[in-house]
Amino acid sequence: IKMDVSHMQIGDYAGLAAFQEVYGQVGVYVDGSGTKKVFMAINGDGNGEGIGCKGGVTKIVAEIPLQSDTVYFKIDYLFSTFEQNAMTSSNDIDKANFYSSYDGTTWTKIGSELSMKYKLTLFTGYRNAIFNYATKASGGYVDVDWFHYDKTPYQPALN
Repeated sequence: IKMDVSHMQIGDYAGLAAFQEVYGQVGVYVDGSGTKKVFMAINGDGNGEGIGCKGGVTKIVAEIPLQSDTVYFKIDYLFSTFEQNAMTSSNDIDKANFYSSYDGTTWTKIGSELSMKYKLTLFTGYRNAIFNYATKASGGYVDVDWFHYDKTPYQPALN
């Protein structure tokens, strides 16, 4: 996604998520001093103990200062490896990695790789989520310019 975050306010969060009961996020938040930061987060139990805990909270695992009010985010999913010529695949890898960019071409990985877990409490598989929410006061917002989805050759079922 391409996002303009110039109108965010203190306590606002916005970005892109790999969403299921166990989730990961990449985005921007505005801290108490008004500084915008790029972050990667997972859900945990509030004490840094694992992810996907019932009643857990979002835990920021990496953050860096934001350098521009226009920022790009992407998530690379790996569900299986696929050898094009052999037509064989290795399933049940289920990983996601999170990236940010200021030009949409040069990407920087942020945070840790998410080991996706399929839980029957939500029944469905992983979804993408574009999010924007306030934790202090309403009024801030972001503009999302576009969302692109690109399937890769190791996912032949999508062809």
